[in-house]
Amino acid sequence: MDKGELLIRIEKLEQEIIELKNRQTESKKKEKKNWTRKSVDFLLKYWSLISFLSALGIIFYVQFAFGVDYFESYRNIADSKSLSAFYTELGDSLVRRERWDAAEDAYRQALEYDKYNTRASLGIAKSQIFQPALGETYVDNDVVNTKLDFLITQFPTDADLYLLKGYSLYNSGDRTGAIKFVTRATQINPECVGCFISLGFYQQQNGDIDLAKESFQTAVSLDTNNLLASFWCKRHRLNINN
Repeated sequence: MDKGELLIRIEKLEQEIIELKNRQTESKKKEKKNWTRKSVDFLLKYWSLISFLSALGIIFYVQFAFGVDYFESYRNIADSKSLSAFYTELGDSLVRRERWDAAEDAYRQALEYDKYNTRASLGIAKSQIFQPALGETYVDNDVVNTKLDFLITQFPTDADLYLLKGYSLYNSGDRTGAIKFVTRATQINPECVGCFISLGFYQQQNGDIDLAKESFQTAVSLDTNNLLASFWCKRHRLNINN
């Protein structure tokens, strides 16, 4: 074999080696691309599970490494909201019984547990309607009605505001107006025992005895342990066991 042929073979061998390297390089690129695609598909498919497990791992790590209970703050928040709701309900009950100072205290206590309790904030406004302003000894009826009318326009679904409006009108001698507003209160909140008791009393004072009996009967059916509702039912000889 002469030198020329040898050079030709060497050149062919070099080309084959280059082609083989190129194939290997392309094969590695394809494998890497496929692996990346599979990894992305896996993450997208199980992302929720991976996130949950990661969060769970962090929770346990923080709890055991630093002694911090991740769920403790949430339990405290839930307890605070429950206590706030309790004092709000208490405030509502006191407002319906016309115990303004005690109601305001209950609403303020509710806000101490949950400062974002808008119902308690409104409750404070309701409890102050019939309280004299600082330095005064009585409440002007026009001021009371102005406050109530404004609050009713702002919170038209609050039954207690209509109950308080009825109370104000009755004190002004407007029994028909009082019955109208308290009737609306019972329509908004058909489970409001105090609303039905007040309605029955106003109807009774207006001479509507049969309607008053129905209202008292409804009140005692909603709460058989309500002493005032039971009193009026017994007064009218109504069955308080139904």
